[in-house]
Amino acid sequence: MNRITPSLVRNLVVAAALVAATGTAWPEQESGGGPGSWLSQYVGARTLGLGGSFVGAADDASSVVWNPAGLSTLVPNELRFETARLFEDTSVSAIGFAVPGNRFPSC
Repeated sequence: MNRITPSLVRNLVVAAALVAATGTAWPEQESGGGPGSWLSQYVGARTLGLGGSFVGAADDASSVVWNPAGLSTLVPNELRFETARLFEDTSVSAIGFAVPGNRFPSC
């Protein structure tokens, strides 16, 4: 005859608690709809044209955001203005100024 021991009950309670705790964590891993989700979706026209893979081609003033190491390939100074309409009369505006990294030698 099978008996229910206190250790079996304790193990079942712990297992149920773990399942309940992980079930509430799954929705938090989604990025859509959360506060500030537009920060990961906001891209410029060039980045959008490259399918979001702008990190490898960051060679203009927007590389300050996407890949600061791309400033080392910058030749002239660049000034960048950008604005994007998002939703419900909201917009994001950005001003960027980039100076080539070779003008400031490291010590």
